Amino acid sequence: MLVLHPIEADESAEFRRARIVLNGISSLELERIVVIYPNNDPGSGGIARCWEMAAGSGRMIVRRDVPRAVFLGLLRDAAMLVGNSSSGIIEAGSFRTPVIDIGPRQLGRER
Repeated sequence: MLVLHPIEADESAEFRRARIVLNGISSLELERIVVIYPNNDPGSGGIARCWEMAAGSGRMIVRRDVPRAVFLGLLRDAAMLVGNSSSGIIEAGSFRTPVIDIGPRQLGRER
């Protein structure tokens, strides 16, 4: 399991949530974990900082972005999509990829 440094008082709530998600995912028996940076939404800085700390740790591959065709190939072959992306609502269903949607960003979107 990936365990990032102990919680510090100045960490943002987004960083702490991102760490919880990464620790949970890394505890699964997955061959590879691909992490893609968040969009530039409020709180994305804390999430990106967490991803940076996880980069290069074992099975975790961290990318700032990926070309759309590569992303769709990853989504097609993925065991699951975890995050707060509209891809979990829009594209994942086409590939029958299971999705765990975290956070309120997609609330109110038609599914």
